[in-house]
Amino acid sequence: MAQKMQIRHQQAPKGTMFWYKVHYMGRKFLLDFRYVLDSEVREVMRSPLMTGWIDKLDEKIQLLSMEVQSFDKFGPRVAFIKCKVRVVDPQGHFSDQVLFLRGDAVSVLPILICEGREYVAMVRQMRVAVGSVGWLEIPAGMLDGSNQIAVKALDELHEELGIKFAQKDLKRLIEQPVALSGGACDEMMHFFYTRMDVTRAQLEEIHDRRTGLADENEYLRVEVVPIDELVTSADAKTLLAYTYYRMKYPKE
Repeated sequence: MAQKMQIRHQQAPKGTMFWYKVHYMGRKFLLDFRYVLDSEVREVMRSPLMTGWIDKLDEKIQLLSMEVQSFDKFGPRVAFIKCKVRVVDPQGHFSDQVLFLRGDAVSVLPILICEGREYVAMVRQMRVAVGSVGWLEIPAGMLDGSNQIAVKALDELHEELGIKFAQKDLKRLIEQPVALSGGACDEMMHFFYTRMDVTRAQLEEIHDRRTGLADENEYLRVEVVPIDELVTSADAKTLLAYTYYRMKYPKE
């Protein structure tokens, strides 16, 4: 059974709103919720997002303190946390690190085979963080704390492409997940691929589909491109997926 996180009030140092002492999985550290309401402390700290990050923190890293600066929710779920931590490495060096916690994600390279040629069904959507009104990428999505990684991958394919793939056709491109921005973000990306034979008429019908979930502000357009065009992609997960795929299936 997972250990319940213990959170207790401490004497507040000057300049802080709330100060707590946390005890979880053998770790004890100080917690400052300078910009977060007291009533929200336990909800954020006991969320799968936070406990998942602490669980995977190398035991050689000593966590001394954490300042939670902000968080965002999707419905009842804590989806993003921005925090600053003070840690000590095995050599005794102190370090202050700013973290953006969002949890793991999954991406899929959907291969469509038509008349002996390989194509990829991709999605184009607005990505404000990179300043793009039409960013082209392979289907991907957050796991939202789920351990059903393959199920989430299939859900993303259906939501973003409007195609139902069979789970038996879904295969991993690489066994371990990959960090895409490990300098500040905890996200680890799981990579899958699937292959499906389609007719020319089916390929043309899939291209230019409008998909996405409006209640999640997703307004997507599907684009079908020859697979080797992915080598010039500016999207990291797309380029990695292509590279891993070519390692399995070298270009003839």
